[in-house]
Amino acid sequence: MTASQLMGSLATGAYILVQFMITHSAKFALHAQVEPALAMMCVCEMLTYWSQMHCFVVAIYYNHRAVANRARRWTPSPTFINFLFLGFPIILVITALAPVIGLSLIHRQLTARVLQTFDTLMSGSLIWEQMRVSTSEKEKYQLTAQLTQVVSQAKTLGDEVGIRVERLKTCFYSFLWDMLAQLCITIMLFFFVFSIFLHKVQQKEGQPENDSHKSSSFRRWFKKDLPPTSETKPMDPPNENQEQFSNTSRVLINRQLAYLVLRALFIIIAIATSITLCILGILRTHDGTSQSPYWRAVMTWLPPLAGTWSAFPIAWQCWGLYNDELGGSPRTSANSKNAPSAGETIQKNTIQPEHWECELEEIEIRASPMIINPQ
Repeated sequence: MTASQLMGSLATGAYILVQFMITHSAKFALHAQVEPALAMMCVCEMLTYWSQMHCFVVAIYYNHRAVANRARRWTPSPTFINFLFLGFPIILVITALAPVIGLSLIHRQLTARVLQTFDTLMSGSLIWEQMRVSTSEKEKYQLTAQLTQVVSQAKTLGDEVGIRVERLKTCFYSFLWDMLAQLCITIMLFFFVFSIFLHKVQQKEGQPENDSHKSSSFRRWFKKDLPPTSETKPMDPPNENQEQFSNTSRVLINRQLAYLVLRALFIIIAIATSITLCILGILRTHDGTSQSPYWRAVMTWLPPLAGTWSAFPIAWQCWGLYNDELGGSPRTSANSKNAPSAGETIQKNTIQPEHWECELEEIEIRASPMIINPQ
């Protein structure tokens, strides 16, 4: 997920740079292609969405073997989940690359025909200038024949350019429809998976405390449970320290859940922005207004905006991992000061021995052989 976001950020920077150079250099605009950067952005964004969705699926099915006292239900294996969330995005990427490759090839052919048309018109302009200064009838006849040939060649090239332009529009139209279908599938699955995740969390939080500690996989995903010991004793009525620890843990879990909801919201906004881009591209390409400066600017800045929305949760997660590696996250440091450790909890739950139950000193009595003096 981090690698795809990094590659997407690099592709976004290249896309913005190419668009900036196109608007400031006509020579660069004739040779530049934005299709590779656009394809890399779309592919990386799709992988980022599915990676985030995979995190929620892992959270749903994490440690499902802990639920041993309930009726067994079919649960996807980790191999199946990883295969699904790796294979399906690859299929989406392959289907998205086909129209992008077609766009790149047609764009290259169009650029070559446009350059040939410019060269032909340039040669026709030179012939016209020679006809103006020429006085011989024979030279005028030869130049007129050459000019007629140049005009015919320019007309042929113009027809080929028109054909390439129509093919480019059709291929771009297909690319937008393809991306719109993929994004709609992605956002529906994302809503479905995230709603299941929230439902499971609410269901586990509504269980009694003892059942929740025994079978809650989400508590294990949010925080580490206490390690089982062989000296486990029947649970006494909860005292003040246990209630404080339970409340602190519940506040910590709710805060982390709020962080996950916020990350999911950023991903949903990013997908919605990409869907808006595809819809605008389809509408403006169909009515021919996509070449206006305003709509070109809008369709140029919407892809980087979608990438920016999806970059926020990735950067947030990386920052949290960095703080965890340093020895404590700022999100949990305030709660960890008041929360007792696992060892302290076990020590508090264990009944302290009285003074007469302390270890007794062992007194070893040995029978020494009697020494018999010889008579």
